Amino acid sequence: MNDTLHYEWLIEGQVRLVRLRHNLSVATLMSYDWDTIALLDTMAIPLHVIVDVSELRSFPNLNDCLHTQHIRHPRMGYMLTVGVNRSRMMRFFLNAIGRATRVRYQDFDDLEAAIAFLEEHALLSKAV
Repeated sequence: MNDTLHYEWLIEGQVRLVRLRHNLSVATLMSYDWDTIALLDTMAIPLHVIVDVSELRSFPNLNDCLHTQHIRHPRMGYMLTVGVNRSRMMRFFLNAIGRATRVRYQDFDDLEAAIAFLEEHALLSKAV
């Protein structure tokens, strides 16, 4: 983790919040990818990830992002984003990744709406 990418549990063992800020490098993205694969390999239930991109200024190219493996992991749950609506380019970019990888992707205006989506669709486990 660093100033560009920070993650924490919103709901232990179920929902991870990832905050992306400033300029995301390929090296940082790949390091996160490896860490997340290692975590997913240990999980018994799907991991849902909420990514806050509201402070992200630039990101690696589409080809580099498509090479990440965690979004294709069998225990990867939903990939939810917050803050995409501020940028047409960001919206296009993340929708392209979602289509190309077939990840379950949804965008929300705020963190509370993303969490409510998981709760409303009964995607959270009662016992971890």
